[in-house]
Amino acid sequence: MPAAKTSRKTPAAPAGQPAKQKKAQRTSPTESVRVEVWTRAAGRCQLCNEWLLESTQIGHYSYRRGEMAHIVGQSDDPRSPRTDSPLTKEQRENPDNFMLLCQPDHDTIDHKLGVGEFTIAKLHELKREQEAHMRHVTGLPRNKKTCVVRVFGTIRSNTVQLSRQECNETTLRHANPRFAQFYLDPRNEGTEIELTPLGNPEDHASLEIYWSAARTAIIKGIGKIQDAVKAGDITHLSIFPFARIPALVYFGFHLGNKVRVTLFERHRVAEEEWYWQPDAATLAFEWRRLQQGTQVDSVALIVNISGTIPIADLPSAFDQRFTVYELRPVGVTPVPGLIASQATLGAFRGCYRQFLGMLEQEHKSARQLHLFPSVPLSIGVAVGMDLMPNVHPELLVYDRCPSNFALALTVNS
Repeated sequence: MPAAKTSRKTPAAPAGQPAKQKKAQRTSPTESVRVEVWTRAAGRCQLCNEWLLESTQIGHYSYRRGEMAHIVGQSDDPRSPRTDSPLTKEQRENPDNFMLLCQPDHDTIDHKLGVGEFTIAKLHELKREQEAHMRHVTGLPRNKKTCVVRVFGTIRSNTVQLSRQECNETTLRHANPRFAQFYLDPRNEGTEIELTPLGNPEDHASLEIYWSAARTAIIKGIGKIQDAVKAGDITHLSIFPFARIPALVYFGFHLGNKVRVTLFERHRVAEEEWYWQPDAATLAFEWRRLQQGTQVDSVALIVNISGTIPIADLPSAFDQRFTVYELRPVGVTPVPGLIASQATLGAFRGCYRQFLGMLEQEHKSARQLHLFPSVPLSIGVAVGMDLMPNVHPELLVYDRCPSNFALALTVNS
């Protein structure tokens, strides 16, 4: 006769001690919550922006590898991360309490070393920013594209790098957002017109060696742009300039106004961002005569925006024969960083064009205009762009190298 089956029973708690509570099981988000969180995040980690619908680490595999991370902890156990909240258990399973994260970022925010930094308020802020950005980007028309042109060189031994991601972030945050394309940099070399290998002008046996090489590199890049425009591959350009001002004036003139262009400026803030600041004050500009010359066809222009060039710093050849003008911001001391908004850039360009118009009236016989610039990088490009071929005078652009001004480049000759 088979032995009777016995059932195991949980041992009773010792007398005077409460019975052990059964550990609550974690519940998974419902499918509707999961779909909403993934949709609002656009399939990307809401901290590092990694694409979470495939893996390319050891081959290409398509699968959902994102993790649903609670902002306020699912459990009210004090040992759980960020559990100190009045939210009910039901509210903690709401889409607003979830972030879509990659596995490493999920581990980081829940780790005891990361909990202090990634607070409930901080995670909600990051979630809101990423979801607003994704909603903005996915709402752009597909034809809103721009071709990036990075004109990079060496300025006083300083160089700069700008990744494709940084370019795209900048063009998307612009008042007229566009998707960045890199038609002119198919090998991802990091620049479209590269002047950096030339170093500084004073590093060469003669200044002409440097400026001749700069002209060659710029004309080569301009040729590629013009060919792509004619072929219909480029309809809009985003210009990121970082080079000596005469080179940027030369580039701007040969670029011209035949294709729509957005100029960006590298701002001197902690992050060295290129974003225009729409809330910055819009400055006005004016020109004035510093010296009346004896010869009506001898004209020089000092543009003081990033700093002040006194008339005494001009080469000795600019004597009493020359009429010398200054173009500067109204009521503001020229210092670096004044061109913070696109509106201020536009205000300068309007004033500069008016100045060129005045030259046609008051200095009709002038065939040359000598330019001494202390200006931001975007202004350098704009000065060249706004010079009309065969209408305005030949522009002779000077560069301080290293302490005295010398003629660098001539445009519109």
